[in-house]
Amino acid sequence: MKPLLFATDPKHDWIAAAELSETTTNLDLHLKPALTLSGVVRDPAGNPVTNATVLLTLFPSDAAPTWTRPSATNSDAQGLFSFLALPPGWRCDLRTDAAGYGVNTISLPAGATQTNRLQTPAIILKPANRQLAGQVIGLDGKPCWGAEVKFTGEGQPTNLTARTDSRGNFVVKSVCEGEVQVQAELSVGQVPMFAGETRGKGGETNIVIRLGGTNGLPAAVPVQP
Repeated sequence: MKPLLFATDPKHDWIAAAELSETTTNLDLHLKPALTLSGVVRDPAGNPVTNATVLLTLFPSDAAPTWTRPSATNSDAQGLFSFLALPPGWRCDLRTDAAGYGVNTISLPAGATQTNRLQTPAIILKPANRQLAGQVIGLDGKPCWGAEVKFTGEGQPTNLTARTDSRGNFVVKSVCEGEVQVQAELSVGQVPMFAGETRGKGGETNIVIRLGGTNGLPAAVPVQP
């Protein structure tokens, strides 16, 4: 895809765009009315979520995933946010998160943005206030200490991890309700390396992850004295 050059006038909400080529030396850019994209971030009870980060990524069309133009803003005290001087007729992906909440990602097709004013449906963030706990064990049923446990899933917070104690137990207190994929692996230096995963739900406290084996070797590591 050819490089794109943008010229914007946020004060008047105008924009111009043109493709560049290897032989481009002179361009006439004609400003046209731009797109203002706005919305609101709320919790499931309808309360505004303040200072949520909204990351906007633009794509020239629904079928063009390779060229992006990311920008970010934060929601205000009423949970409101807006982006000015955007090119109409482009696909828009909005990824929203906030401290103490999960993540919500929505996509607006190119056909929906062929306008000068567009308000998205309310973006709902689930509170990350559920506990998830359990134990990591090896093939022999013994607990694995020092294993790193990662938590992922649609709408769940990102980069959420825990580490098992001397009894192989782990606990995290900041997942959202709903399904969580739980993956565990032994730390670097604990040889051989093993991994295992399971699924749980926010609020469960008896998750068990059994680490797999490699070359027939047991996955458990000795419990620390």
